[in-house]
Amino acid sequence: MYTLNYKHSFDAAHKLPLPGSKCANLHGHTWTVEVEIECAELKNGMILDFSVLRDVIDELDHGFINDILENPTAENIADMFACKIHTVMDRPCGISVTVWESPDSSIRRTL
Repeated sequence: MYTLNYKHSFDAAHKLPLPGSKCANLHGHTWTVEVEIECAELKNGMILDFSVLRDVIDELDHGFINDILENPTAENIADMFACKIHTVMDRPCGISVTVWESPDSSIRRTL
């Protein structure tokens, strides 16, 4: 079994549909995304080129996440990244994505 670990940060803004909450106001974060992919077999000597993961994550860099997700919670962002990574994999692998909204708050999505 092989395990790929990748960590990348990006800056982006969002607001949540929570009337009366501070999070309902437009605000930004420096998000950190950690990806772990476990595969039993390699293709071309690797699980996946790291640049593919960087490109998936950078789709949100310096953007307004609400333009992509109606409800851009950390949970939904983690799900979006996990599903996108799953679609670029050409073989069965375990995928885990952790999205850090701040240094002390994160959510993990596992496929």
